[in-house]
Amino acid sequence: RGTLPAFAWITPTMLDSEHPPTDIDIGMWYVTDLLNALAQSPYWRDSAAVVVWDEYGGFYDHVPPPQVDRFGLGFRVPALVVSPYARPGYVDSVRYDFTSVLRYEEELHGLRPLTERVAEAHSLASALDLRQRPLAPVSIDAPLPAQDVPRPVLP
Repeated sequence: RGTLPAFAWITPTMLDSEHPPTDIDIGMWYVTDLLNALAQSPYWRDSAAVVVWDEYGGFYDHVPPPQVDRFGLGFRVPALVVSPYARPGYVDSVRYDFTSVLRYEEELHGLRPLTERVAEAHSLASALDLRQRPLAPVSIDAPLPAQDVPRPVLP
């Protein structure tokens, strides 16, 4: 609708979240629909979308979680950076945490860190190249429009 703010944090509903007992396909297509909408919008040229999961999903991770403070970081979770300035084919091995998104925003806009944890986080800046020619958007065709995806009924 032409109302995208400079910074948005989107959290899906439980049905769209990939959490059990829902079908993970629903969550996958939810994210795909959001990214397609961004890629097809006038905002694409100036955007970076960061897709993160809020936990590791219960799968084994051979790397012990680092203790950065009294809470630690927990097990690793995947993250995707989708942007016309994302470095093509780049796999970033920098250790980020959930506050890395905030750290990048603060750097980008010259803001002071909200907390000590944010100040110590690695910024997402290395995943992006703001000097490169912007990449063209790529859309992924969903098998069904989002409103037609069968949804389970949760207890």
